[in-house]
Amino acid sequence: MKMISDQMQPFSMIYYLFLFLLIIFTPMLILSPLLHLIQLNLAFLFPFIMIIVYLLGVSYAFLFLLESWLILKVLYNPKNKEGEFPINSTNPAVIYWALNELLMHMNEKIFSMLLIPISVYSELIFFVFGLKKGKRIQLNPINDPYLTEIGDNFMMGLGALISGHHIIGGKIYIKKIKIGKNVTIGANALISPGAVIEDNVVVGANSFVKKDSVLEKSSFYAGTPAKLIKKI
Repeated sequence: MKMISDQMQPFSMIYYLFLFLLIIFTPMLILSPLLHLIQLNLAFLFPFIMIIVYLLGVSYAFLFLLESWLILKVLYNPKNKEGEFPINSTNPAVIYWALNELLMHMNEKIFSMLLIPISVYSELIFFVFGLKKGKRIQLNPINDPYLTEIGDNFMMGLGALISGHHIIGGKIYIKKIKIGKNVTIGANALISPGAVIEDNVVVGANSFVKKDSVLEKSSFYAGTPAKLIKKI
């Protein structure tokens, strides 16, 4: 799930600084007790130390996920989360979007560094970052879970992408996407912000659903941009 925009350079710098410090200090924390154990001829304890360090890392990953939830739901949760703004705007909707992008990317990287399968933490990620979803759904990347609602029996093809924002000409457009029940999104299709896909709709492979489009129920859409092909 690739969730961070190329426009997020300041936040990317903070993220990579965090990783740099983690890479620098983690070996120090591991090697310091190891050297002490070697002096005491207790190096056989090293595997146990590595296990403990790994478990501490896993604990930190879930703790950071909890901290992300507190930040987004308690400390900073503006009422208005949609609209069109300059990308460098200090509007609360833009700041909230940026926080979601940053924290989502950091959480995913931490879990992946610990070699934890995505199936283990994906549901927690979706919950923390606000995805509203029904039952029996198959998902690929979603850029903005808090801007996405999905009904029951949803299927998403390989390479398809749902994005609640886009950036064009120095402006960012942020709007919720609503997807009904029994919807199928074909491979490599792109669903843009503000799109409404009603029940029993199929979107063809490689299709582009424009922002604020309404795809009427019981229909097949395809093309760039996606157009009604037939009723089903």
